[in-house]
Amino acid sequence: MIFFGSRSRQVKIGEGEFNCPVCNAERVYKHMRTTVYFTLYFIPLFPIRRLGEYITCQACNQAFDMRVLEYKPPSESELLVSQVQTELEAGMPIHMMEKKLLNNGQSAETAARTLEQASRKLLKTCTSCGFSYISTVTACTNCGGELKLD
Repeated sequence: MIFFGSRSRQVKIGEGEFNCPVCNAERVYKHMRTTVYFTLYFIPLFPIRRLGEYITCQACNQAFDMRVLEYKPPSESELLVSQVQTELEAGMPIHMMEKKLLNNGQSAETAARTLEQASRKLLKTCTSCGFSYISTVTACTNCGGELKLD
């Protein structure tokens, strides 16, 4: 009696370092390939079909598409702009956000540049108290007054 069939096998074809989106850090990866082999008496003899390639993070053991190697994490300045934009969209006045950035150790130039990028230079000013907000805010969070575009 002859036993033949097929079986898939994962083979490591490389390794390196990449920015893991799950770990949010630079980690070691294994580049793996899955191939179906013809087997005779349960021994894989030769490949008959290639199923695909993937990347496995050695820290979290998550598997990723090969495109994960192209992922570049956001820079510190991009993260800062994103955080500032979130707070401004929640209704924080521009001058308070500037003060918060300065209190957190940012230079005056960095704070001004970050606010400019986060607000996209589109500001509204309260007609009652004079506080400035980004254009997506609909009412003054200080006094409830009407906002007009600058």
